[in-house]
Amino acid sequence: MQMCQELRLAPLFIARMMPKNYINDVFRAGGLVLIMGYQLYPLGFAALARQVRDRLQLPVDAPARLQQGTLQRLLNAHHRKLAGNRS
Repeated sequence: MQMCQELRLAPLFIARMMPKNYINDVFRAGGLVLIMGYQLYPLGFAALARQVRDRLQLPVDAPARLQQGTLQRLLNAHHRKLAGNRS
């Protein structure tokens, strides 16, 4: 967050879980947080993701691409942020 502030960038965190106070800190810094239902592994690690999911019963996946709904959530949040900055 300090690096983003120094570079005058809006922070973006994409995470499986994050404490609410961290989320609030990111919002106060002008950034966005996208909480995912699954922990995502790189495509080349699909076999490992399957083992973790099957053996540990954790919500993990290694998709070839993000679902359109996930991308739309991020885009909607970005548009809301831009609209809020104009007022």
